[in-house]
Amino acid sequence: MVTNRVEGAVVVVQALLVLARAPRGMATSAEIADALGIHPVVVRRSLAALRAEGIVESRPGPTGGWAIARDPARITLGGIHRLLVGERAVVAPPSLGEALADAEDAYLARLDRVTLASLMG
Repeated sequence: MVTNRVEGAVVVVQALLVLARAPRGMATSAEIADALGIHPVVVRRSLAALRAEGIVESRPGPTGGWAIARDPARITLGGIHRLLVGERAVVAPPSLGEALADAEDAYLARLDRVTLASLMG
């Protein structure tokens, strides 16, 4: 369901904001989960896709955790949305499909203008 994927993207952005504000520049899954009121497994699953894309990194061990691996000014909400939600799949009459595609393009264009750095301020 698209709503669940969009909600997942919101969790990821919130987790990134926790990481950006983490005192040691990184946080464990448990620390992020506590801050967001969710289960650590949700954090690990949510951040795994970002790790594969080089947006975050994880370090094992007692002093490890998750850290942002890119400049927050280069991480856009549009990029995160595309990564987690994927390509649109519109099954509708052509005129409705075109209207929905136009709306999504406008939505993504707006998300592309919002960076993680801008949310941190």
